[in-house]
Amino acid sequence: MSHPFHFHYNKAAQAMAALLRVEPGQRMNYYRLLKLLYIADRQSVQETGRPILGGRLIAMDRGPLHSACFDLVQAKDAQIAWFAQYFRTERKDLEMIADPGNGDLSAREIDLLNRVRDEHLNEDDWEVGNFTHTFPEFQHNQAPPGKSKTIPFVDLVNAVGRGAELEAILADARQKAAIDRVFGA
Repeated sequence: MSHPFHFHYNKAAQAMAALLRVEPGQRMNYYRLLKLLYIADRQSVQETGRPILGGRLIAMDRGPLHSACFDLVQAKDAQIAWFAQYFRTERKDLEMIADPGNGDLSAREIDLLNRVRDEHLNEDDWEVGNFTHTFPEFQHNQAPPGKSKTIPFVDLVNAVGRGAELEAILADARQKAAIDRVFGA
């Protein structure tokens, strides 16, 4: 089990949009964007035991990130046609070209995304990235240069101080997955 909470494409697009709406030209360096999404997801696990986006987390040379988000901005995901109606990658920036809304995000999640963006506002892209290199779950799962390695969800839970609640968090993930299957989320 690498990550018991499955990845939510709509929430990912809406989280990206939440970060881009206030940016000049509604664009941001995608390295920075991916790091802010990871930080927010990590913070959500710390605060609630649940991520915002879910899905597989990976450690790469330049730090941790969501595998599916990285694949989307690199146009390597099966959902790229859907994603391209909202975003386009231009050089190293991701630009929002149509707003996907925020109906799948809770007010708490939107607040958390805004808080994370604001906390790192005065840092350049590399400082934000280097901050993610300090996370124990990344340090424990560093991959060889040029490779990636899955960050097990249990490593993230332990790193944010919720290891004692792991079984309850996993039970919550199973329940959420069952509800998602029934309602097609």
